[in-house]
Amino acid sequence: MSLASKLSALAAGAALAISAAPAHADTPAYGSASYITVRDCGSKLPTQACTGPGTSLVAEAYAGGPLQGTDTTFSAVGGFGAPTASTTISFGGGALPEIHQADNALGNVRINVNAFAYNSFTYEGAAPTELSYAGDLHIVDSSLSPSGDANLAGGAGYLTWVAIWDPSLAAGFTSARQATLEGYGNYDCSTAGVLAFGYAVGSLSGGEQNIHLATSSCSGSPVMINPGETILAVAWLQTPSNRYGWVDASHTFVMDYDPSLSEEVRANLVDSMVPGYAAVPEPATWAMMILGFGLVGATARRRAVARA
Repeated sequence: MSLASKLSALAAGAALAISAAPAHADTPAYGSASYITVRDCGSKLPTQACTGPGTSLVAEAYAGGPLQGTDTTFSAVGGFGAPTASTTISFGGGALPEIHQADNALGNVRINVNAFAYNSFTYEGAAPTELSYAGDLHIVDSSLSPSGDANLAGGAGYLTWVAIWDPSLAAGFTSARQATLEGYGNYDCSTAGVLAFGYAVGSLSGGEQNIHLATSSCSGSPVMINPGETILAVAWLQTPSNRYGWVDASHTFVMDYDPSLSEEVRANLVDSMVPGYAAVPEPATWAMMILGFGLVGATARRRAVARA
């Protein structure tokens, strides 16, 4: 069975089951959202980047959104020999974001898997203190990017960041689509309300890798948080894979307090930062979801007819 047939046969059974936390006007800001895209690389050669003219977005899907704080699992499954992608977002130690992610771009496609999570924290310590976050991304394994370029056939890469936001930046989020797109666009110090930011980006070279990052203050001076003040702790992870490239970051991207802070400061933050959302024993879960890869199959069939 052809790749197009496998994808379109599964499209008929596509379904999404959503169980989300109830929204309340006085609920502090928190949320988690996923965004998965499939791009047809068209006639691009293996040595050409699957970007820009000649490529086309043939499938996309969103899940999650504001006030989605329980564990969420969002999967796109195309069946044997077809592209697959998944991401799970949760709020783990200290109610900070954790992300498990993997994708495999089987076929003439590029897959982008994006995960975005944020949680509000109110500081209840007795005196002002410095605040900084860190992120640790563990790549379990990946394909080897040709010439060190994740955009070429067989390539894979990552883009991840952590940030401290003023809560007003998330005040207008109303959907998973808006949360992921706004989150992606507001990730650095050029946006008012971003208090601190740190990122890491690169192409993967196969095998296990560990990537560490930490926030740096946007003002040039350490971020200080005062008693009663609320901030957002924010994390983003994107893992693109290209034409038989693949990424396994399923264990895990973890956000935590910056280890460069003194032990005393870290202990105070752990004790005094009160989260707007803390995980509950029975998480709501997005059931298995087929992304709409049938669109890829439909596009492939149209091209086949056109060429005939």
